[in-house]
Amino acid sequence: MLLTLGLRERMADDAVTALALMREAARRFQELEREFPGRVEMRAQLLNALLELGQLARTRNLLDEARDSLGNARTVATLLVDNFPAAPDFRTQLGYVDLVRAEVLTDRGELDAAVEAHRLAREEFASALALAPKEFSALGYSGANERALAALLAGRGDVEGGRDALRRALAAVQQAIELRPEDPWHRLELAEARLVVAKHPELATPDDDAPSTSPPSVLADLALEGAFDALARAPDIVDFVSLACEAGAHAVARHLEQGGTEAHAKALAIVRRLIEHGVLDADHVGDSREFAPLCSIPEFDAVLHELTSR
Repeated sequence: MLLTLGLRERMADDAVTALALMREAARRFQELEREFPGRVEMRAQLLNALLELGQLARTRNLLDEARDSLGNARTVATLLVDNFPAAPDFRTQLGYVDLVRAEVLTDRGELDAAVEAHRLAREEFASALALAPKEFSALGYSGANERALAALLAGRGDVEGGRDALRRALAAVQQAIELRPEDPWHRLELAEARLVVAKHPELATPDDDAPSTSPPSVLADLALEGAFDALARAPDIVDFVSLACEAGAHAVARHLEQGGTEAHAKALAIVRRLIEHGVLDADHVGDSREFAPLCSIPEFDAVLHELTSR
């Protein structure tokens, strides 16, 4: 019951209440697991509570708590894998815990440890897929893991390592899309991968739709089109709206860097398109988290002025 309440509160954006509920849920499930040792349902509930607590703590920037909760979640997930080695779903859960741990470690600046956590996640997803080649969740999370690793490695100057990770990400996502073409989440992941390339043009290869020699605005436009494609499939889900906003802000910034009348017109067209799709509020464009950093750029101020004057 507490776990359900915590999830509901999280969806309602009441992060403080959700965090308190998840702390209590994790404490209660730890007690139950000690009271009924070895019962898989208790252990699985404890894993879910610890994982959810770690994710919530991260959203509140409580990175020590997030790290500790996810470390405990990994211990529980490892026990489940050891007890049920032929169950691919437990291996997928362990891989997902390592993926989230890697993100928290990246936030903490512990980049070597983050790379290692991504590697462990890759191994667990591979083990799950070896047991069940069409394990849909493992495919999706595998793509997300490699995409996050690609961005991390690119940020550290490891271009070849980043490219390899990005290739693995795209291969996993494409396979997931082929298995379930109607599922919007893997379109979102594909768009996320394109945005990584837009932000790290050095990861693009000569075989890509837009090679690394392309202007940054071209890569940004491709990422934005991918985000709009994903948004069209799930326009009411916040993750899809957020990605479209992030990709849009990145594309606007890259166009404005070029300067000139044409760049201004393209930036204005992007903002209007985001407004038309309900991603931005026409009266509060500069208030959005993604676009707020652009407000200090005179060229963007000119875009906002023209937008409001019409």
